[in-house]
Amino acid sequence: MSDESRTAQLDGAGPYIHFCIVEGCGKWGGWGFRHGHDEPKWWCYEHYPYKRGTVRNEAAELADSIGLP
Repeated sequence: MSDESRTAQLDGAGPYIHFCIVEGCGKWGGWGFRHGHDEPKWWCYEHYPYKRGTVRNEAAELADSIGLP
């Protein structure tokens, strides 16, 4: 039997290609999330803003800049 006469049926369950949202990056966006029903946002690992320690480092820099102990 041949299925060449049938057209491909896309059900939306296959893999999708998504790239980093940082303009000009072009790397594979393997790190992402979405809020509620919004479109997902994708980053490469280099640009992913929520890496472990990143938020903590930014908070420490902010505390230093305003003079908190």
